[in-house]
This record gives sequence, structure tokens and C-alpha cells, in this order.
Amino acid sequence: MPLLCMWQCQRDLHKSITIILRRSGRIVSQQTKARIVACSRIHLGLISMHAGGPRKNGGIGFSISEPAVNIDIEPNDRLIISDQRPAPLADFELAELIRDVDYTRHKHNLAAASITISGSIKTHVGMGSGTAIRLGVLEALFTSNGQSPNRDKLVEQSKRGGTSGVGITSYFAGGMVLDLGRVSDGALSLPSSQSDKRRAPAAALPSLAMPAWPLCVCIPNDVRAKTQQEEVEFFKRVLPLSIEDTHRACYEAVFGIYAAVQDRDYGAFCRAVSSIQTTTWKALEWNEYGSPLQRLKHDLEQFGADCVGMSSLGPSLFCFAAPEVLARLSVAQTFLNCEIIQTHPNNTGRILLRSPP
Repeated sequence: MPLLCMWQCQRDLHKSITIILRRSGRIVSQQTKARIVACSRIHLGLISMHAGGPRKNGGIGFSISEPAVNIDIEPNDRLIISDQRPAPLADFELAELIRDVDYTRHKHNLAAASITISGSIKTHVGMGSGTAIRLGVLEALFTSNGQSPNRDKLVEQSKRGGTSGVGITSYFAGGMVLDLGRVSDGALSLPSSQSDKRRAPAAALPSLAMPAWPLCVCIPNDVRAKTQQEEVEFFKRVLPLSIEDTHRACYEAVFGIYAAVQDRDYGAFCRAVSSIQTTTWKALEWNEYGSPLQRLKHDLEQFGADCVGMSSLGPSLFCFAAPEVLARLSVAQTFLNCEIIQTHPNNTGRILLRSPP
């Protein structure tokens, strides 16, 4: 008999989205409850964005402890995914997630479950929420079914990491990640959400443990985040860059940021973070938001930040500073018109908590 599926979408009083997939069938194994806490990541920039090179993309970034996303799973006779964050996934994004999770469930003969997404991480603000959520939901599903899939299987099923390996690598182990991109296929780069999902994830240099340098994330209140389609249009509009642009970005990433972390040299790190903001690719990302984000950057520097950068395509900014400066920034959130989240680098990756059946 064919499986009969019925989709039901509903919103709760807090406008969270629940998509329920009803199906016939039976539980195939004894399940357990589990929780995964996945961290955000700061993406400092893509590197090889010119045409005709042996490798394309590549990127550098690091994991931070907050904001984070919680993935809770418990046995259920039907598959439910509920996003209870204050700013949940859009309807079509949650529909894509449930579709892909259900495909994986059937492929690996996994029992259904109720999965709840919560936490403070926001969507489409440049913090890597899409990768963290997909990997977390899939790992929770396998764990609930008593399986421990290897990393490559999870990445393949998540369909992430096609542009940069920073998010998928930091999900598992945290730290500073410098990925080497992938062998060029002649096609222009696209955001990870739209890149070729059939290919192996990007290779990476050995991850480095980040020093405990204090920092904060600054999410503007009045700067609209880019949609998936706007990200795609941005890539198509500005690429390809010149080979000279790639050379400079590579120098700043390797000899600036990565080397400074290896040497535990805070001053060199901050100078490199500031310098990479002026590379062509990063400058183009900044230009997407114009003067409002530049003003916010200036205000953060006036408060005493040692360096300010944009994570991914924004609009989230981050800054490293002394603890007393970060404390002043937290008090000044209203004046700055943004949300300030004090955090620190994460060197362990996601946390997996299993409960007995």
C-alpha cells in the first residue's frame, strides 16, 4: 500500500509555525528523547570568487556560543517540526525542511518524532542558522532512533556546505575554520542554500581553537535582512571578481586572521578583521546596506570596539572589545537601535544530550 501523506500548517499564538506530516505506518524502533544545542558562527568572508581558478569559494570564520538554537525531539506517531523561535522560518522554508527530513526518514527507515526548534538565533541575519538547524534536526532524528550517523552522512543529507565549509565544520567542532573551497566546475558561485547539493563538502585546513577573546554580536533593529532570493541575485550581480581580488582576500584570511589565531595575537587579529572588511567581496556585502550599517559600525568603534566586522551577508555585525566596553554597549542598545548579544568563541561545537526511553 502506498503511504498516504497530509500536510497541515498551523500557527500558535506566538506566530510560530508548525508543519505536521501525517502518514500511515508504525514505529520501527524504540526511540528516546534528545536535545541538541547548536551554536552560531561568524563568517568573515568568502575567498576565491573569480572565474577560471582551480578552486572556487573557500571561506573563513569561527563558532560562537551565543546566540544558539535548541533542537528537542521526542517519540511520536507522526512527524512534526515546530519552530517556536520569536522569528521562525518562513512557511516555504519550513516546508522544504520537513520535506527533506521526511525523505531522509524514509531512506533510512527511521521512526517519526516530534521536533521542536527554539532558542535565540535569528534567521537570515548572517549567523548560520540554516545550517545549524538542518544539521541539528537530522542528527536529533538519527539519535532518537538509536543511531549515530557519521559526519559525512549528516552533511550530505543536510544539503548544506556547498559554498563554504565554515558552518558545517564549526557545527561539529567549533573553533576557527579556514576552508579551501572546492574544485572549480566553471559555474559561478551561489549561496549555500542554492549550491550544488550533490557534491562533497569543501575541504578545510586544520581547525584552530579560538582564544577566549570577548566579543558581541550586534543585530540592527531597522535594517532588513536579505531573503534567499536576494542573496542569489546578489551573487549573480557582482560575480565574477578579479583574480587580484581573490589574492588579497586569501592573504588577509591566511596570513592575517588564521595566522593571528595560531599565534594568539589579539592585536594582529583585530587588524586583520578590520582589513578583510575592505576586500572587494566584503566591501560589496557592506554596500548592500548603505549608510545605516556604516553608521552603526562607526558608533561601535566610537564606544571603543577594537575591531568591527560583518558576518556573512549581514546584516549582523560583531565586534571584539574589552569586557567593560561590551558592558557599555549592552547598556546602549536603545541608543544604537540594535540588539547586543555578549558572547565568546566556542571550541567544542554542538552539544548532544540523550535521555533514556
